Amino acid sequence: MYYFIWNPAAGKGLAGQALPVIESFMGARGLQYSTHKSEYPGHPTELAKSAAADPETDAVIAVGGDGTSLETGKGLVDAGIAVECIPLGNGNDYAYNFVNLRKYKSVEDKTKRCLDILISGRRQMVDMIEVNGGYAVNIGNIGLDADVADYGAKVKHIYGSMSYLIAMVKSIFTYKPLTAAVTVDGVKNSGLYTLLAVCNGTQYGGGFTIAPHARVDDGKLTLCMIDRIPRLKILVLFPLVLAGGRHTRLKEVRFVNCERVEIEYEGAQKMCLDGNISECAGPVSFMILPAALEMIAEDGMLKKVDGDNAGRV
Repeated sequence: MYYFIWNPAAGKGLAGQALPVIESFMGARGLQYSTHKSEYPGHPTELAKSAAADPETDAVIAVGGDGTSLETGKGLVDAGIAVECIPLGNGNDYAYNFVNLRKYKSVEDKTKRCLDILISGRRQMVDMIEVNGGYAVNIGNIGLDADVADYGAKVKHIYGSMSYLIAMVKSIFTYKPLTAAVTVDGVKNSGLYTLLAVCNGTQYGGGFTIAPHARVDDGKLTLCMIDRIPRLKILVLFPLVLAGGRHTRLKEVRFVNCERVEIEYEGAQKMCLDGNISECAGPVSFMILPAALEMIAEDGMLKKVDGDNAGRV
């Protein structure tokens, strides 16, 4: 049994357009399946848990954006049930780790390609992130990038695709470095930071490659730390991140592979967690959960998980 969880809000309704394609594909092959509509925040997690409790369930497919993937994954941690993403949201950054849909333009073509992978793709254990007792699958970030994402989302209905650029320009005038203490695997350092991104995947924000060397299957977090930079350099930073992660050449940028990160700061800061923005009081603790989720991926997108990373720690 293939268990499809679809989000009607994803991609302004694109997920709903995938349903006839799913029905045709699965029916033509005589495959047993069911579709389940997400009706409120947290509902995909409940639906995924119900699927995991059904001994006939072979795989759960999240049809939507990164938020749908996260909510579905939450319900399947250590469940032994394979998950696939049919990425039809706005960013689809997490799904980028598992399937390459660049040459597929229509909802129908994207959905068909993902369904082909569902049947013939590779199943592999990947990591998740525990964040203050909750979960994330991709990236948690605090600092300038979270502020830009927050403002960009607020004005998107006015400026459309230009909203992120406008938010970046605005950040030149409002930018204040984050004063924080960062503890990495027990070693604590304090400083002024432009942004801090704790990464499982490589990209966020719809294609901004913040951690080009991060892997979802290596049993490690990749912490990107960008020290305080001059205001005008902000306009250089984001285009370099967008250009495949070329910001790595900047002297203010550092990366650390680790298992635990704690970020301490005063008051509340905006935090972007898998694309969801909220006000978060410190400290914020991140811990890698190796091999917590079984994903279905396009062959060649992921390498085999090292045996040392398998299982819970």
